[in-house]
Amino acid sequence: SLDAFWIEDLSGKTAGTKQLVRLGSRFFEKVQLRKYALFPLRAGPATIDPMKVDIVTGGFLTRQRTFNISSDTIKLDVQPLPPDAPDGFYEGNVGDWNFLVTTDLRETRVGRAVTIKVIARGDGQPGRLQLPELPEIEGTKLANSEERSDSKMRGERVVGEKTHSYALTPLKEGSITIPSLSFSYFDPEAGEYRTKESTPITIKVTNTTSKPMGRSTRLVNRPGLTESGPGCSCFMLHLE
Repeated sequence: SLDAFWIEDLSGKTAGTKQLVRLGSRFFEKVQLRKYALFPLRAGPATIDPMKVDIVTGGFLTRQRTFNISSDTIKLDVQPLPPDAPDGFYEGNVGDWNFLVTTDLRETRVGRAVTIKVIARGDGQPGRLQLPELPEIEGTKLANSEERSDSKMRGERVVGEKTHSYALTPLKEGSITIPSLSFSYFDPEAGEYRTKESTPITIKVTNTTSKPMGRSTRLVNRPGLTESGPGCSCFMLHLE
């Protein structure tokens, strides 16, 4: 049973790939049917049951025969995470991760939203990560939060990225600061917990009521056109 695992199906780009292999004096064609990355969900013994498939041999001129073949049972001993995890640690935060917070603007106007992204990328299962929440910030309105995760294979490793996006709208003139956020995870290769912190971000906010400088309107009669000509009088509207 695979109930004890978080399953990432990686068959999309590899299913059906073939390889010529030699066993003794004979050559065979090896076909990859499925490929999964399994992430244990709890400590203790876990079992991967045999996978079964029907194989049909023979062809147009020979008798067809069907064989049922299966893989061996695989037994695992899943070790628990070490004690003394840092504050705020979530058990799904396992892997080797980089952590950062970004913004699409460093200067904006009152009422104009800024997109803030909290991002973790690296080796591991991004779908299980729990990213830190962006706290309430005085003088702003927080809305339209969205989570997204993507993963892929790089060699024999699962790598990916998880992003939590926020729309942050300033409500008054001045400046707002996105505080430093911390992200804790367990690195299985190093065998230790690690914590990474983002850099604070300051965003300047200007007042929307300020009159734009250097811009006015005037009506200009186009040369060569008179009011007695066909149609109505024609004017050009200039913005300067």
